[in-house]
Amino acid sequence: MKILLILSLLVSQFAQAECNWKDIRETQGGYIYTKELHVCVGNLVQENESLKKVIELKDLALDVSEKRTELWLKTSSKAYDSLNQYENLRTSNQLLYFGLGVATTVLAVWAASQLHFH
Repeated sequence: MKILLILSLLVSQFAQAECNWKDIRETQGGYIYTKELHVCVGNLVQENESLKKVIELKDLALDVSEKRTELWLKTSSKAYDSLNQYENLRTSNQLLYFGLGVATTVLAVWAASQLHFH
């Protein structure tokens, strides 16, 4: 995109150099200039419009890039939060399974002792 902008600026500079600005003559309340200068100015106006379009496209590209960056940040933040939640649940489940294993073992020993003494 930068290359396109630079090329457009260079073309504009070349077009301005081609215009013979000395052909402009001042008259009463106005100016007189040649047909070639009129065409040259018209070309400059068209190039100016082209430069405006290039700048708009550059701005649009930057906006899209910024939106992609924001979306990536949101997505990665959500993924990080999900991973943290998963890790917390995994740790809680491990503690719960360990506690249930201990409780099952204690109850099994108690039940066996109850059967043995009766």
